[in-house]
Amino acid sequence: MKVDYEGTQMNTKNANEVSSQSTTTQVADGSPPYVPWKSFESFVAALKSTHAPAVIDGSVMPSTMGGGLKRNLRSTLKFLGLTDATGNVSAGFAQLISAHGTDQWQGTVKEYVVPAYNSIIGDLPVERATSPQLEAAFKSHGVSAGQMLEKSVRFYLHALKSAKIKYSNYWSIRAEGTGNSKTRKRAPADRTNKATEEKTKNGGDDPKNDVRHKARTDLIEFPLHFGDKATGIIGVPPDMDKDDLALFDATVAVVKAYCARNKSGSK
Repeated sequence: MKVDYEGTQMNTKNANEVSSQSTTTQVADGSPPYVPWKSFESFVAALKSTHAPAVIDGSVMPSTMGGGLKRNLRSTLKFLGLTDATGNVSAGFAQLISAHGTDQWQGTVKEYVVPAYNSIIGDLPVERATSPQLEAAFKSHGVSAGQMLEKSVRFYLHALKSAKIKYSNYWSIRAEGTGNSKTRKRAPADRTNKATEEKTKNGGDDPKNDVRHKARTDLIEFPLHFGDKATGIIGVPPDMDKDDLALFDATVAVVKAYCARNKSGSK
């Protein structure tokens, strides 16, 4: 099943003034975008603050944008069919710019952005396909595995989301800049030992002498000394009264149970 990307064309004054090329047919050129969707949409919003230019050149690119991002953004526009090889703005791009921030944004993204992926998605069942199937479709069009693949897929999913096109629950949009999802390794034992040594330098086991301990100004703190063990602290609110002792006693019971468990476990 091939997803239906057909949408209703928008009539925008700037569209016909910018380009006479077709607004209904897109031919993807080059590799799919891997820039952050936020950067793409922010650029469109910046152009919306003035008007659609005739061509995308250095004069319309934000001065704060890095050179690499500028090149990738131009490649993105070319792939989506929003500009031609020389940067001339299409009528569809003019409509996309005019629609940003309005109720027409959804429809223009559906009509002028999503169709560029037709050659990649093909007959893939968008509402039911798995994540490996989607990645395989991108790989078959020359997208390298790793971050490049992840970023390219992410841009496509953001386009679907903006167009409000339903897609498979097996696909997901990862947060920008998260990189891989590997679990962070625990700190080596020697690093823990160094932390202990630093603690001793900063005042020993007494938390009030430790420079890392920040006293709570809204509590009255009572230190608990356990001989050669670390010193603990109990903090209570200044207005605590006898009516609060039931809660305090319950907390003490929990501490006693914890200590009893440690005692039995050490045997």
